[in-house]
Amino acid sequence: MFCLKNIIDNDSTQIGKFFDYFIQALIVVSIISFSIETLPNLSRELLDICYGIEVMVVLIFTFEYIARLILAKKKLSYIFSFFGFIIIV
Repeated sequence: MFCLKNIIDNDSTQIGKFFDYFIQALIVVSIISFSIETLPNLSRELLDICYGIEVMVVLIFTFEYIARLILAKKKLSYIFSFFGFIIIV
């Protein structure tokens, strides 16, 4: 059964593991894209691609954070918890 809580909070299922790996891969893609943007003399096209990647990654991370916040039992406690804060930063 498709349950958002099982996907986001449960890494013992296949789809939960996929979700975790997907988020980890996005972190790596974001770091690589950011690093490329710091190189001198990049073409406008490459800068636009990196910017597009950055926007996409931030949107996905935002949706993930909102989903985790919605699923949290104690929303205010989650916001100020270590994981809630790390995800925001």
